[in-house]
Amino acid sequence: MADDHGNWQWGAGTGDDTRPDRPFNPLCQAHRFDPDGEYVRRYPPELAELPGRRAHTPWREERPPPRVPAPDRGPRPLKPVRRIRSG
Repeated sequence: MADDHGNWQWGAGTGDDTRPDRPFNPLCQAHRFDPDGEYVRRYPPELAELPGRRAHTPWREERPPPRVPAPDRGPRPLKPVRRIRSG
């Protein structure tokens, strides 16, 4: 079994770091690697209508994006497991 969790975390900027005082700022990362907001608008439907970099900071909008009703958010939740009595 491969065990490379440390390197993946380091690559993602979320794991232990050789420079522990270096802060990880998700907003700076978003502006650096997704300057037009294409990636971030793809997944939360509430951000789909915000243009450009504004998709990274929806809390700064004069009118926040509307919430999408739960049924449109993706797959339905799993049903609870029912126990079957034996005999």
